[in-house]
Amino acid sequence: MRIYVGNVSKEIDEQILRDAFLAYGHVREITIVRRQDSNQSKDFAFIEMPADGEGLAAISALNGQKLENRRLFVNRATPKLDYDGHSPSRIRGLPRSGSGFGKRNTPGPNSRFIKKTRTHSGRRSSR
Repeated sequence: MRIYVGNVSKEIDEQILRDAFLAYGHVREITIVRRQDSNQSKDFAFIEMPADGEGLAAISALNGQKLENRRLFVNRATPKLDYDGHSPSRIRGLPRSGSGFGKRNTPGPNSRFIKKTRTHSGRRSSR
């Protein structure tokens, strides 16, 4: 289970987070998100715990608790949303749906089965 930890102190390190989460089970990976230019923490981290039950126990126990004088926001991590509100495509090269930006008017694999008609405005419509 991937866990989001927000409001993390800029001075916190992986060992402090590991110690806090180890009380609830095995910790597979810790990622403190840092700024590229200064390597300073962006105030959040991700914890990977292999067992969902242990992860849920850690979330329940640690959410709202103080660590290094900061009250933590701990929750199940959710996929990052794209600018148009959709999860980004996991496979490179596939188009992202929904935005309409950059789409080409090319026929799809079933286009020969779609009947094209004209609307009152003169534009084409698919049925």
